[in-house]
Amino acid sequence: MTSCIAVGETYLYLATMTDIGSIKVVGWSFAAHMHASLATYAIEMVVAARVNGAVFRTDEGHPVQRGGPPKDLPTA
Repeated sequence: MTSCIAVGETYLYLATMTDIGSIKVVGWSFAAHMHASLATYAIEMVVAARVNGAVFRTDEGHPVQRGGPPKDLPTA
């Protein structure tokens, strides 16, 4: 799952890998971009942690809104 987080005047993207059985986050990555490497680093964290029986599912990378962060994000 990828989330867009407002940080000051910019945005960070957070990718998480969740264990489907325990619903625990077993890998994560964050960056100032939403490139393929964002998910790759999170997957590499799962592999490095040697999570047994890891099963990966994807939403096929279809963001809700293309072209940057959502325009209607609440400001802190």
